[in-house]
Amino acid sequence: MKRVAILIPSYKRPDVLRYTLEGLYQNTASDEEFQVGLYVGLNKASDQEVLIVEEFKDKFKSKGIDFKYISEEKNIGKAAVLNKLFDLYCAGYDYIVTMDNDIYIKKPWLKYLLISEKIDFELMGISCGGYWPHVPQRENCPSVIQENFKFHV
Repeated sequence: MKRVAILIPSYKRPDVLRYTLEGLYQNTASDEEFQVGLYVGLNKASDQEVLIVEEFKDKFKSKGIDFKYISEEKNIGKAAVLNKLFDLYCAGYDYIVTMDNDIYIKKPWLKYLLISEKIDFELMGISCGGYWPHVPQRENCPSVIQENFKFHV
């Protein structure tokens, strides 16, 4: 079983954070192949953002996903909140996935993302932007990613 930690930094965008968490909830689960942890870092969180992550906490746990969040009183920045999430929650994970809070995930994203295991890389990063139906597809995304993730910019 592969252990995968997903880290999401967020700053004052409750509408897109809900969109991202909904996509992850619909299209991610811990199963016989993956054990998933989902960790959100809220920078200078609004009450609305806290309510959103609280709303999803039990939903993710019902799917076997370890879901936790931290809420910073001030905006410490994307990199700092990612580092904090990493330090708090990522020990023992085989893979670390970072994503912005405006990405909509489609199935079976995790399986295809981890296809990199078949390639001899120590570190791999893929960035093709988020899934937004009204924006044209980026030409330079790898085809396996385009076909299976339907990434757009």
